Amino acid sequence: MYPRYIDIPKKAKYFLGSNVKIIYIVRNVYERIESHYMHNSGAGLERDEIGKAVAWNSEYINFSNYRLQLAQWETEVKSGQIFVLHLNDYVFSREKKLAELFSFLEVDSTFTSGVEAAPKNVSQGRYAPRGFARKFAQSEFYLRYRSGLPMPLREGLKKFFGDKVEKYNLQL
Repeated sequence: MYPRYIDIPKKAKYFLGSNVKIIYIVRNVYERIESHYMHNSGAGLERDEIGKAVAWNSEYINFSNYRLQLAQWETEVKSGQIFVLHLNDYVFSREKKLAELFSFLEVDSTFTSGVEAAPKNVSQGRYAPRGFARKFAQSEFYLRYRSGLPMPLREGLKKFFGDKVEKYNLQL
């Protein structure tokens, strides 16, 4: 995403041709920022709390600035070649949004995808570890030796962390 990756629209046009069609999926900006933060945090790339992380890392804002992102494409592709799909609209009206998307792509818009109504890939209330649990879960010791820890010690850690093991999805 811009500005980390530059000239992607220009490269897409070069490799895919001037008639390339872009499907741009957007979501609630705050949810996108939180998801980005949770991803980075879970991957061990982010150690600050969300407020500080967003203030110090401009990618959270830039990647969520849909106007900035779309402006890169609008300079390279013709008007009408970008389909902006709002994720919530898709989640709550899948068949309708798919019909619109199929029409945009100039494929049979009467096709029914059979897409299930239930959303997939939902975090189900899992949170990134905080405080001591987070520091421990990201520690070099834990990451290096967790699979080699004796079972009694692993069970002891599960008791110590209690419900946080499941809540934070710690792998003990």
